[in-house]
Amino acid sequence: MSRWDEPTANYPTERRCTATNRKGQQCGKYAIRGGSVCTAHGGRTPAVKRKAQQTLAVAQARADAAAALAHEGLKPVGDPVIELGKAAREIVAMKDALAARVNALTDPTYAAMGEEKPRVELALYERALD
Repeated sequence: MSRWDEPTANYPTERRCTATNRKGQQCGKYAIRGGSVCTAHGGRTPAVKRKAQQTLAVAQARADAAAALAHEGLKPVGDPVIELGKAAREIVAMKDALAARVNALTDPTYAAMGEEKPRVELALYERALD
């Protein structure tokens, strides 16, 4: 029995090299960290190493974000693009509501302690524009 015919059931499947031999059997070696192939099947090439490092960095960033959310007791968002869209709609709605209030003002200032000051609606609308 050659080393290619040896059973590889004792290796975790998520870390096994995805390459196959001529007989169609999966390689029994461990894949490089963050990659899907072992060093014998291309794991030493610069492109594969770069991609593996990128995969590990993304996994670390996701783990850090999940830990931060768990520490704060917050639930993670599903799709960030959808959540940003919802936030943008809320911001636009607030800006429009403040614009309507500013347009309804007859006098943009008020007298307080002998001074004329701009109304708070103007300051809020200005902040909404920022």
